[in-house]
Amino acid sequence: MELLTLYLARVEHDLGHDCARPELADHWRESRRRREVSSIDVLQNQATPVFIKELFNFFFRDDLYGRLEREDNILLSTGSVEEERFGLPSALRACVHYALERGWYGYSDSLGRDATRSAIAEMENAREGRTNYDATNVAVTFGGTAAVGSLVELLARRNRNRRSGTAVVGLPNYPPLVRSIGQRFPTELVPLACEGQRTPLRPLLDAIRTDTPLVFIQTVTNPTGARVDVNELDRLLRTVTDSTVVILDDSHDCLGPRAEGLRSLHPNLVRVRSLSKSHGAPGLKVGWILAHEEIVSEFYELASTAYGSPPSLFYLLTEVLARFELWEIRDLMEPGPHELAELAEYEPCARDLVNAYASYRIEREARERELLALRNFTVDRAHSFSEQVFAPLCSFNVTFAPGSAGPDYLLFRRLLRRERVAFYPGILAYCLDGAWLRASPGVQKNDLVSAMDRTERFVRGLR
Repeated sequence: MELLTLYLARVEHDLGHDCARPELADHWRESRRRREVSSIDVLQNQATPVFIKELFNFFFRDDLYGRLEREDNILLSTGSVEEERFGLPSALRACVHYALERGWYGYSDSLGRDATRSAIAEMENAREGRTNYDATNVAVTFGGTAAVGSLVELLARRNRNRRSGTAVVGLPNYPPLVRSIGQRFPTELVPLACEGQRTPLRPLLDAIRTDTPLVFIQTVTNPTGARVDVNELDRLLRTVTDSTVVILDDSHDCLGPRAEGLRSLHPNLVRVRSLSKSHGAPGLKVGWILAHEEIVSEFYELASTAYGSPPSLFYLLTEVLARFELWEIRDLMEPGPHELAELAEYEPCARDLVNAYASYRIEREARERELLALRNFTVDRAHSFSEQVFAPLCSFNVTFAPGSAGPDYLLFRRLLRRERVAFYPGILAYCLDGAWLRASPGVQKNDLVSAMDRTERFVRGLR
């Protein structure tokens, strides 16, 4: 908390006339240098994940939706899309209505409904082009963040009676997830460079030890949109010992080419997926994990103890989504008798199923087409006034470096104060070197155009 206060005090001091908290600016001016720290000190000190998470909290709670909130702010800082514009297709919303009408919101299995888990397994096998999963490898969860927190708790219980080493976390990353790991394990943060649209894992491999209990990676890095190479991932899985669990956060693996699947399901691998980014539904808190049967069985014990079961109201939605995605992967133009039989227990009318699938495909394709157009527009505009821009392979986020002096949180504050545009500061994604801003351009096109016009004016005014 002292680090947080000191960091914010520097920002307020540097803001000058734009300062919002003069008492903090005074604190900075009254402070003195105590010692020098190296990059290794920062990456290995257990205070770092706490500091970044507290700054993350302050950004949303106290600044963006607190003292600095205004109706005329254009927010490109959310990490999501405008749900009312780019959210769930109507066919999936109808599934929630259908479940509500029939009262399907009672107790359920702690891993989720069998039919839902089986549908997810089939979809994931088709997505990866390999038969790695069945229902025993799937657990339905409260979305990605809660799933990672539960998995970390599971591993902490597993390691309770033995001395384990340091968890290894690849950067950039998401502060709540890194913090949840740091609450249970000493943590080493390992920066991973972005080479084009690829994230090499060599630094991570060098940091893993025989007693490493956990490795945590984003398969598509937020905020750069670069993807981990499947061959390097396979090499990492063959390197770790039996006592090391590798958790892959697949949240941002959307709006890009389909990833190549791993050769097989590694016994210590867990993949975490959710609907937050891929379907613009972060508030539903729906997702799943894919893992070896032994880990899923352990997850059952934790889930049944900690929260009972995931929301049964969303099982039909998730099952239908998995079926529709599976059919799309297979290039199915129209469901027939076989597909009707897959959903037979709901007694769908054949014509209704055909229409629902057709509308799903149309809305899904239109959503992706529009989001890609907004993303490409943002990349092009950012190139016109930035020193460096990451053109993402996947995800809808775009990250750029305006090239001005000072920390990126200071840039966020100045830009919001002067132009009423909010970006997500890179430090909140563990971009600890340079000044980066991340845009989430899933908004109305006219708002995006206005935001980028204002940002360009602001950046050019700094030079």
